[in-house]
Amino acid sequence: MVDLLRRAGLGCSVWPVVVTGGERETQSDGYWRVPKRDLIVELQVLLQRGGLRIAAGIPLGTVLVEEMATMRVRETAAGHEQYGAWREGEHDDLVFAVALAYWGAKRAYPRVAGDDGFWRREG
Repeated sequence: MVDLLRRAGLGCSVWPVVVTGGERETQSDGYWRVPKRDLIVELQVLLQRGGLRIAAGIPLGTVLVEEMATMRVRETAAGHEQYGAWREGEHDDLVFAVALAYWGAKRAYPRVAGDDGFWRREG
């Protein structure tokens, strides 16, 4: 998919992300490797600070809210954390789409968090 998007010449950068169970974010060979934990925790903090609001009436807005409500962390027997919707039939695709969009926005538009939880441009 990444190769197809790059060949399409859309006039924008493609930042491919591999979501991992790792401990830290890395970049190599044109790919970012980002821990699932970091994506979910950053999105959770953003929501708690009021930095993200889901507008009433947007397509799939209700589904997104439901997915966010079912997100859980559980620990494996080996002591590793897993993030996701753990009830049968539940999905978390929209949650990860928003988390990845937020991750990308922070890199494209570097900002510093203010005391009110909102992001402002540096400088």
